Amino acid sequence: MILRLPFLGERNYLQGTTLLRALLSYADNPLNFSFKIEKVIRSNQVEVSECSGEHSASLAFGKRSLFVR
Repeated sequence: MILRLPFLGERNYLQGTTLLRALLSYADNPLNFSFKIEKVIRSNQVEVSECSGEHSASLAFGKRSLFVR
């Protein structure tokens, strides 16, 4: 799925809290999760999938994961 997320204020990169909030909603708001940003995301349009490949951030919950490119 492709998401278009807002930059906050004068920033030209996605804020971690903006990305986390979006991912948690797609993961049905799990109670236990792990969130990791691998590199700065300078686009407000990202692809979210369950395929790891080369990614910029990840959310792991239960036995599932979401990856951001």
